[in-house]
Amino acid sequence: MNRQSFNEILLRAYRQGLPLQSNVSREFDQEVAALASLGLITTKEAPHTYGRIWRITEEGLGLLREEGYL
Repeated sequence: MNRQSFNEILLRAYRQGLPLQSNVSREFDQEVAALASLGLITTKEAPHTYGRIWRITEEGLGLLREEGYL
């Protein structure tokens, strides 16, 4: 796990979403778990509603901006 892979996964979640059962989610399962634990990605779509796609949170967007990806 490194900072670049975290940022690339966040950027992908921002641009197109990251399906829960995609090859990328499986290949980078530890990174996805860490990003979710840190509150940088979520599957929450609305109060009490969760989907099947990882999406970036406001905190994740802030991190991408700080890192110069946006």
